[in-house]
Amino acid sequence: MSSLALQLLSIHRYPSFFTDLVLAKVLFHYLSISRNFRVGKSAVVRGLPILSLARHSFIRIGDHSYLISRSRNTALGVNHPVILRTLKSGARICIGNHFRASGVTLCAADSILIGDRVTIGANATVTDTDFHALDPAIRSSPEDAARATAKPICIGSDVFIGGGAMILKGVQIGSGAVIGAAAIVTRDVPERAIVVGNPARQVGSIAIN
Repeated sequence: MSSLALQLLSIHRYPSFFTDLVLAKVLFHYLSISRNFRVGKSAVVRGLPILSLARHSFIRIGDHSYLISRSRNTALGVNHPVILRTLKSGARICIGNHFRASGVTLCAADSILIGDRVTIGANATVTDTDFHALDPAIRSSPEDAARATAKPICIGSDVFIGGGAMILKGVQIGSGAVIGAAAIVTRDVPERAIVVGNPARQVGSIAIN
């Protein structure tokens, strides 16, 4: 991917019509033919997301995905644009088809895998790393980020994640689960479970029709 493309994805000063036209019709098409970034067909972008890839990392967005980075395009509004970011060589973010998200942050030092038909509410965060070491001596050293703990995240298909929720490292969320707004998820979530709170706990389940 060219440095120019990354610079364009990090600038937020274009008029909205120019953003949508260039990003959705031209820029995403250009990026989708690169080795490190893949966008499926019929992806819709509203506003300018922030995209950052570490060397030799990978981001894939599935078909018919819908990414909202502007408050006027979603009822709840967004605190910031969609952020898709890999932090280390070999990291990957793989998103399935029919993904919908508003102002979400996906940040991977290892891997974030998301199934099909997943919806993520405004301003939620999914990150597979602590970003910093627990040991204060390491945390104040240049080795801080490199020594931070990272564990893969896997989110099944048909999952709904409420606005402001946080999905933290090592979590697996089963297909059909519902994560309540502002929930902090630190443990695995069974299929079709409903979890809420901090730390998130199961309060119900979705009946099988």
